[in-house]
Amino acid sequence: RERRQIAADTQAAFDAKQAKDFVDRLIRDTEQCNAAPRFPDDCLDLTNRLARILTEAYQLHKEAEPLYRQALAATTAAYGDADPQTASSELALALNLFDQNKLAEAEPHFRKGLDIRIKAFGDKNRATVNAYYVLAKALTRQARYREADPLYRKLIDLREAVQGAKDP
Repeated sequence: RERRQIAADTQAAFDAKQAKDFVDRLIRDTEQCNAAPRFPDDCLDLTNRLARILTEAYQLHKEAEPLYRQALAATTAAYGDADPQTASSELALALNLFDQNKLAEAEPHFRKGLDIRIKAFGDKNRATVNAYYVLAKALTRQARYREADPLYRKLIDLREAVQGAKDP
């Protein structure tokens, strides 16, 4: 049993080292792409994909944060601060910060993403409804129930309007 544990620990350490080397290489490639982009949309896509891989596959939220910030800066520069793609980048960064329990820092990004989606799509849109939900969840996690309550109430009404009363 002890040998199995040692083997498992060794494999985990090797996997962590490999993952770190992989991440470091991808971050360098992404930074180079963003520094001199020949194809800005490709660089933005690469940055977003890498950030998602780090977050979803490896749970490396802290390591992904600079990439989400790069993606937000690039999206804002390319599309402006009122574009739905900018809203997606705002919300992606906010969720990353939320996952790191940086709630106060995440909140303005949740709010900005929601505001952009309301202006772009209106209230009765799935993307907007999801933005309401994540903001309400962030406020709840901060024990700011009085602020979250009206959002949850609005969310119930909007979900019925968007998805129908029978949808759970």
